[in-house]
Amino acid sequence: MAQFDVYRNRGRQREVIPFVVAVQSSLYDDYSRRVVIPLVRASALGNVANARLNPIFKIKTSLSCCIRSRLFRCPSVSWVSRLHL
Repeated sequence: MAQFDVYRNRGRQREVIPFVVAVQSSLYDDYSRRVVIPLVRASALGNVANARLNPIFKIKTSLSCCIRSRLFRCPSVSWVSRLHL
């Protein structure tokens, strides 16, 4: 998982969180966990608080909001696939 690459979420919440962005440095590539930020479908959020902290991106044909406060680490990358933009 390269830092700042966007991945398609294939997990249970893919309808609301269609993408994640990897934010972990490549210095930690040997570890089995990755730190990611969810890109939540903007239509699922309604009003987005503080657009500077939660920017909205157009990915393919949908608007997704980067919710930094929901940063998390995942045990593997089996539930995501790299998105080729």
